[in-house]
Amino acid sequence: MKTAGSVCCKAFDSRYLRCLLAAASLLLVGGIGSAGPVQWEHKTLPGPNAGNQQTACIVADLDKDGIDDFIVTERTKTPSVVWYKYNGKSWDIKVIDETALKPEAGGDVCDIDGDGDLDVIFGQDASGNTIWWWENPYPDYDKPWTRRLIKNSGANKHHDQSCADYDGDGKVDFVTWNQGAKSLLFYKIPSDPRSAGPWQPAVIYTWDSGREREGFPSVPMDIDGDGKLDIVGGGRWFKHTGGMNFEEHVIDGEMTFTQCAVGPLVEGGRPEVVFSPGDMDGEAAWYGWDGAKWVRHVLRHVIHGHTCGIRDIDGDGHSDIMIGEMGNPGAGDNAQVFVWYGDGRGNFRETVAWKGQGIHEGKLGDFDGDGDLDILLKPYNHNAPRVDLLLNNGTGKSRAGGWQVLFETAVDLDKWQNENGGPPNPNWVVIQEDGRDVLARKEGAGMIWTKQRFGDFVLDLEFKTEGNSGVFFRTDNMKDCVQTGFEMQVYRPTNNPSKNSSGAVYDALAPTKEMTRDNQWNHVTITTIDNKITIVMNGEQIIDMDVDKWDTPGQNPGGVKNKFRRALKDFKREGHIGFQDHGANVWYRNVRIKAL
Repeated sequence: MKTAGSVCCKAFDSRYLRCLLAAASLLLVGGIGSAGPVQWEHKTLPGPNAGNQQTACIVADLDKDGIDDFIVTERTKTPSVVWYKYNGKSWDIKVIDETALKPEAGGDVCDIDGDGDLDVIFGQDASGNTIWWWENPYPDYDKPWTRRLIKNSGANKHHDQSCADYDGDGKVDFVTWNQGAKSLLFYKIPSDPRSAGPWQPAVIYTWDSGREREGFPSVPMDIDGDGKLDIVGGGRWFKHTGGMNFEEHVIDGEMTFTQCAVGPLVEGGRPEVVFSPGDMDGEAAWYGWDGAKWVRHVLRHVIHGHTCGIRDIDGDGHSDIMIGEMGNPGAGDNAQVFVWYGDGRGNFRETVAWKGQGIHEGKLGDFDGDGDLDILLKPYNHNAPRVDLLLNNGTGKSRAGGWQVLFETAVDLDKWQNENGGPPNPNWVVIQEDGRDVLARKEGAGMIWTKQRFGDFVLDLEFKTEGNSGVFFRTDNMKDCVQTGFEMQVYRPTNNPSKNSSGAVYDALAPTKEMTRDNQWNHVTITTIDNKITIVMNGEQIIDMDVDKWDTPGQNPGGVKNKFRRALKDFKREGHIGFQDHGANVWYRNVRIKAL
C-alpha cells in the first residue's frame, strides 16, 4: 500500500508570497522569469489564422527530427489545421489543411497507415458527426496532407481522442468520446486505412444523464498492472475484458466533465490520476489507490482548468503536475498556469509558472530541442489569435556538454516510444533492484525507442542479460532497424568473440576482446563522432570503427559478408536509440547521453 503526504498548496509565508508575486509580475511583461525550481522564458507566436476560436492542440515529432512539433486548429477561418516546427531560432508555421473545418478540442496522433511516421486525428465539434485523419507526407512536406474519414454518421461532437494499444494485441487502437451520443467509441484501425472508411466502431460505454464525459491523458498507462494500457477519462478508468469489451471502474463520479492525466506521483504501485474541471470551475485533485479504493487529494480551486498534465518538469526524477486556467470563458486576465513540483512521495509544492494569459488544451513538450520540458500555452479565445510558449531554461541537461537522462526512474519512460510512435509496450516494466529503478523486458515487449534522435554523442548505460538483446543507435526507421541503424550486440560472454557476440557492432565488427560479465551488470559507453564509433565495456575499449571503410553493400572490409543491403558508410549518422527484445530476459539501468 502506498501512503501519500501533504499537498503544500497554501503554505506560503509573506516573504515567499512577495517573491512569487514579483516573479509573476516579471513574467507578465515577457522575458525570463522564475517560479519555483525552473526559469521560464516567454515567447509569443502567431496563431494558426486570423480566427479567435483555437480549439485543439496536440504535440508530436511529426518530421522525426527529435524535437517536438505541435499542431493547432481553429474553426472560424482558414487554414483550419497547422503545425509548428522549430527551425533553431523560432517556429515555422506549416499547413496541414487549408479548408474550412470545425474541429473540436482533443485529437491525437499515431501511425495509422503503418509507414513509420505519425498521422493526425481530429473530431468535429457540435456542428457535425465527422472524425478525420490526415496522412503525414513525411519526408516530403511539399506534398499535401491527405484527409480521410473515420466517422461521418451518427451523433455530433467529439471532444477528446486517444490512440494506444488498449486491448493488448500489439496494435494501436483508437477511442473517442461522442458527446452527442453519450457514448465512448472504440475502433480497431483497418488493415488498409487509406482505402477504408468510415471505420466501424464498438460502443464500449454510455451514460444516460448528467454532465458530459470528456478527457484522456496524453500519456496512457496501465492502471492495474495487468500488462495492458487502460482507458482513463470522465472520472473513470476502463479495463479491457476481452474482444471489444471494457469494464467501467469509477474513480470519482463527480469528475466527469474534466481533463485528466496519469503518472507515478507516489512511486511504486499503481499510477496516480489527476482530474481538473475543464469547462467549469471547481477543485482539481489527484487520486491514489490505497489497495481498496481511490483516495482524493485536493490540489486547489481552478477556473476552467482545461489543461492537465503529469511529467517530470524540473528533471529531478519525480513526476510533477501542470494545470492551466482558461481565459474566455474562464479567469480572464487573472488566468494562471500552476505547476506542483512533486517529491515522489505524494508531497507537492505549488508554484505559478504564468499569469495573465488563458490556456486551453495546453501541453508539455521539448519544443526547442534542448532536452527539457517546455509549456505550450494555446488559448481558446482569450487574446486570440496567438500561441505562447514558456521555455524551460532551468533543467536542459543536453545544453553545453551536459548529460541528459534517458532512463533513471519510471518517470523517464515518457521519453520513450514504440516503433509506431505511441507509448512503449507495457511489457517494458520498471522494477526495483538494490534501491534503483531498472528497465526490464517481459515476454512480448518488442522494441523500445527514444522519442528523440541523436547524431554525435556519448551514450552511457548498464545492462545485464540472460541471452540475446541489443542497443540500437543512429536508427532512422524504427520499423526496419537492422537495415537503417547500428546495433551493439548484447549477449552472454563467449570464448570466441565474433561480429555477432556481445559488444560487437552487429554483423560488422567483432570486439577486440570479450569483456562481458555473465549474470552481472555491465557498464558500456558508446561514442559516435561522424564516421567514428568507439565502444568501451567495463573499462576496456573493445570497438574502434571507421564507418567509412564499410563502403560495399553486403560486405565488411576484407570481403567477409554481412546482411546489410546498403553500405554502412551510407547509413544516416543520426537517429533513434533503442533496446531490443529478442526473447531473452534483459535489464537496463542508468541510461544517459551527452550530445557532442
